[in-house]
Amino acid sequence: MNFREAMGDPCFEAMEAHLMLEQVDTVDKLYVGGTESLTEETIQDKLDEAFRIGERLVEEIEKAK
Repeated sequence: MNFREAMGDPCFEAMEAHLMLEQVDTVDKLYVGGTESLTEETIQDKLDEAFRIGERLVEEIEKAK
């Protein structure tokens, strides 16, 4: 079992369960662990992915209006 399975996934599940109670859909999720050992390229990839998730979140908010 890796760190994401042991720590990340249960956290995501708990947050999604709470959001479901509030009737809020989850757009996506992004796990970034072990940041102290990530390369600059990997960090940039994760930042780019986070930005794309943010764009999708804005799109979903606009659709819901």
